[in-house]
Amino acid sequence: MKLVKLSFLVFLLSMMMVACGDDSSTDPDEEVDTPNGKVTIVTTVDGVEQDRRVIERKGDEFIPSNYSQQGYYVNANGLFNMIIVDTDDEFSVNLMAVLNELKAGTYNFTDFDDQNFGSYRNSQYGSDSYSASSITLVITKVQYIAITELVGSYYITGTLNMELENEYNENPNVSVKLEFENMEILKGITGF
Repeated sequence: MKLVKLSFLVFLLSMMMVACGDDSSTDPDEEVDTPNGKVTIVTTVDGVEQDRRVIERKGDEFIPSNYSQQGYYVNANGLFNMIIVDTDDEFSVNLMAVLNELKAGTYNFTDFDDQNFGSYRNSQYGSDSYSASSITLVITKVQYIAITELVGSYYITGTLNMELENEYNENPNVSVKLEFENMEILKGITGF
Protein backbone atom coordinates (compact mmCIF):
# COMPACT_ATOMS: atom_id res chain seq x y z
CA MET A 1 0.00 0.00 0.00
CA LYS A 2 2.87 2.36 0.81
CA LEU A 3 4.32 1.61 -2.64
CA VAL A 4 1.03 2.62 -4.29
CA LYS A 5 0.91 5.87 -2.31
CA LEU A 6 4.55 6.60 -3.12
CA SER A 7 3.95 5.86 -6.81
CA PHE A 8 0.94 8.16 -6.81
CA LEU A 9 2.97 10.92 -5.15
CA VAL A 10 5.79 10.52 -7.71
CA PHE A 11 3.20 10.62 -10.50
CA LEU A 12 1.67 13.87 -9.14
CA LEU A 13 5.09 15.48 -8.77
CA SER A 14 6.10 14.50 -12.30
CA MET A 15 2.82 15.88 -13.69
CA MET A 16 3.46 19.13 -11.81
CA MET A 17 6.96 19.33 -13.31
CA VAL A 18 5.60 18.70 -16.81
CA ALA A 19 2.87 21.30 -16.32
CA CYS A 20 5.40 23.90 -15.23
CA GLY A 21 7.35 23.47 -18.48
CA ASP A 22 10.80 24.95 -18.98
CA ASP A 23 12.34 28.28 -19.89
CA SER A 24 12.00 27.60 -23.61
CA SER A 25 8.18 27.46 -23.46
CA THR A 26 5.97 30.47 -24.07
CA ASP A 27 2.63 31.62 -22.73
CA PRO A 28 -0.17 30.91 -25.24
CA ASP A 29 -1.82 34.24 -24.36
CA GLU A 30 1.22 36.23 -25.48
CA GLU A 31 1.68 37.39 -29.07
CA VAL A 32 4.87 35.68 -30.27
CA ASP A 33 6.93 35.90 -33.39
CA THR A 34 7.98 32.53 -34.68
CA PRO A 35 11.65 32.30 -35.58
CA ASN A 36 12.71 32.02 -39.20
CA GLY A 37 14.41 28.77 -40.15
CA LYS A 38 17.14 27.53 -42.45
CA VAL A 39 18.23 24.08 -43.60
CA THR A 40 21.43 23.32 -45.52
CA ILE A 41 21.56 19.87 -47.14
CA VAL A 42 24.88 18.53 -48.43
CA THR A 43 25.13 15.26 -50.37
CA THR A 44 28.50 13.57 -50.73
CA VAL A 45 29.64 10.51 -52.67
CA ASP A 46 32.92 8.95 -51.55
CA GLY A 47 33.60 12.03 -49.42
CA VAL A 48 33.24 14.48 -52.33
CA GLU A 49 30.43 17.05 -52.24
CA GLN A 50 28.01 16.46 -55.11
CA ASP A 51 24.97 18.54 -54.19
CA ARG A 52 24.23 21.46 -51.83
CA ARG A 53 20.80 22.97 -51.20
CA VAL A 54 19.76 25.76 -48.86
CA ILE A 55 16.09 26.13 -47.93
CA GLU A 56 14.92 29.05 -45.80
CA ARG A 57 11.60 29.54 -44.04
CA LYS A 58 10.41 33.08 -43.40
CA GLY A 59 7.07 32.86 -41.62
CA ASP A 60 5.06 30.40 -43.71
CA GLU A 61 7.02 31.07 -46.93
CA PHE A 62 9.89 28.92 -48.21
CA ILE A 63 12.81 30.11 -50.30
CA PRO A 64 13.10 28.63 -52.88
CA SER A 65 9.31 28.37 -53.08
CA ASN A 66 9.27 24.84 -54.54
CA TYR A 67 10.44 23.32 -51.21
CA SER A 68 8.69 22.72 -47.94
CA GLN A 69 9.74 21.51 -44.51
CA GLN A 70 7.42 19.58 -42.25
CA GLY A 71 7.62 17.64 -39.06
CA TYR A 72 5.76 16.51 -35.99
CA TYR A 73 6.35 15.09 -32.54
CA VAL A 74 3.74 13.10 -30.60
CA ASN A 75 4.81 12.92 -26.96
CA ALA A 76 2.37 10.09 -26.07
CA ASN A 77 4.28 7.55 -28.19
CA GLY A 78 7.45 9.50 -29.00
CA LEU A 79 6.93 9.50 -32.78
CA PHE A 80 9.15 12.11 -34.41
CA ASN A 81 9.27 13.04 -38.08
CA MET A 82 11.10 15.63 -40.12
CA ILE A 83 10.94 15.89 -43.90
CA ILE A 84 12.19 18.28 -46.56
CA VAL A 85 10.64 17.82 -50.00
CA ASP A 86 10.36 19.67 -53.29
CA THR A 87 7.06 20.08 -55.15
CA ASP A 88 8.51 18.49 -58.31
CA ASP A 89 8.88 15.16 -56.44
CA GLU A 90 12.56 15.02 -57.40
CA PHE A 91 14.16 15.56 -54.00
CA SER A 92 13.37 14.60 -50.40
CA VAL A 93 15.01 13.85 -47.07
CA ASN A 94 12.95 12.04 -44.46
CA LEU A 95 13.57 10.90 -40.89
CA MET A 96 11.06 8.92 -38.81
CA ALA A 97 12.15 7.94 -35.31
CA VAL A 98 10.95 7.24 -31.81
CA LEU A 99 12.30 9.73 -29.27
CA ASN A 100 11.24 9.34 -25.65
CA GLU A 101 11.49 13.10 -25.28
CA LEU A 102 12.15 15.91 -27.74
CA LYS A 103 15.16 17.51 -26.10
CA ALA A 104 18.77 18.40 -26.84
CA GLY A 105 20.98 15.36 -27.23
CA THR A 106 22.59 12.91 -29.65
CA TYR A 107 20.47 10.09 -31.08
CA ASN A 108 22.04 7.21 -33.05
CA PHE A 109 19.99 4.76 -35.09
CA THR A 110 21.32 1.60 -36.73
CA ASP A 111 18.35 -0.79 -36.41
CA PHE A 112 15.48 0.16 -38.68
CA ASP A 113 11.82 -0.83 -38.82
CA ASP A 114 8.45 0.86 -39.44
CA GLN A 115 9.07 3.43 -36.70
CA ASN A 116 12.80 4.15 -37.15
CA PHE A 117 14.00 4.83 -40.67
CA GLY A 118 15.54 7.42 -42.91
CA SER A 119 15.30 7.96 -46.64
CA TYR A 120 16.70 10.25 -49.29
CA ARG A 121 15.65 10.84 -52.87
CA ASN A 122 17.49 12.84 -55.50
CA SER A 123 16.48 12.33 -59.13
CA GLN A 124 20.08 13.10 -60.18
CA TYR A 125 21.08 9.68 -58.84
CA GLY A 126 18.10 7.60 -59.95
CA SER A 127 14.36 7.27 -59.54
CA ASP A 128 14.49 5.11 -56.40
CA SER A 129 14.91 6.36 -52.84
CA TYR A 130 17.94 5.54 -50.75
CA SER A 131 17.45 3.86 -47.39
CA ALA A 132 19.52 4.79 -44.35
CA SER A 133 21.99 2.29 -42.96
CA SER A 134 23.13 4.67 -40.20
CA ILE A 135 21.59 7.84 -38.75
CA THR A 136 22.93 10.35 -36.23
CA LEU A 137 20.61 13.13 -35.10
CA VAL A 138 22.11 15.86 -32.92
CA ILE A 139 19.68 18.37 -31.43
CA THR A 140 21.41 21.33 -29.81
CA LYS A 141 18.37 23.53 -29.08
CA VAL A 142 14.63 23.02 -28.63
CA GLN A 143 12.22 25.91 -28.25
CA TYR A 144 8.49 25.36 -27.80
CA ILE A 145 6.00 28.06 -28.79
CA ALA A 146 2.39 27.47 -27.75
CA ILE A 147 -0.44 28.73 -29.93
CA THR A 148 -3.19 27.48 -27.59
CA GLU A 149 -3.02 25.29 -24.50
CA LEU A 150 -2.95 22.14 -26.66
CA VAL A 151 -1.48 23.33 -29.95
CA GLY A 152 2.02 24.61 -30.64
CA SER A 153 5.29 24.05 -32.44
CA TYR A 154 8.80 23.06 -31.48
CA TYR A 155 11.66 24.89 -33.22
CA ILE A 156 14.75 22.69 -33.26
CA THR A 157 18.37 23.36 -34.18
CA GLY A 158 21.05 20.78 -34.89
CA THR A 159 22.38 18.34 -37.48
CA LEU A 160 21.29 15.12 -39.13
CA ASN A 161 23.81 12.75 -40.73
CA MET A 162 22.69 9.75 -42.74
CA GLU A 163 24.61 7.05 -44.54
CA LEU A 164 22.34 5.70 -47.28
CA GLU A 165 22.33 2.94 -49.85
CA ASN A 166 20.47 1.75 -52.91
CA GLU A 167 22.23 -0.78 -55.12
CA TYR A 168 20.07 0.09 -58.14
CA ASN A 169 21.01 3.77 -58.36
CA GLU A 170 23.99 5.19 -60.25
CA ASN A 171 25.82 5.83 -56.97
CA PRO A 172 24.82 2.99 -54.63
CA ASN A 173 26.09 4.78 -51.48
CA VAL A 174 25.63 8.43 -50.55
CA SER A 175 26.05 10.49 -47.39
CA VAL A 176 23.65 13.29 -46.52
CA LYS A 177 24.20 15.96 -43.88
CA LEU A 178 21.56 18.45 -42.80
CA GLU A 179 22.32 21.50 -40.73
CA PHE A 180 19.02 22.92 -39.52
CA GLU A 181 18.20 26.03 -37.55
CA ASN A 182 14.74 26.62 -36.06
CA MET A 183 13.14 23.82 -38.04
CA GLU A 184 9.42 23.77 -37.21
CA ILE A 185 8.11 20.54 -35.68
CA LEU A 186 4.38 20.52 -34.89
CA LYS A 187 3.23 19.19 -31.55
CA GLY A 188 1.09 16.12 -32.23
CA ILE A 189 -2.40 16.10 -30.78
CA THR A 190 -2.84 13.01 -28.64
CA GLY A 191 -6.32 13.51 -27.20
CA PHE A 192 -5.02 13.67 -23.63
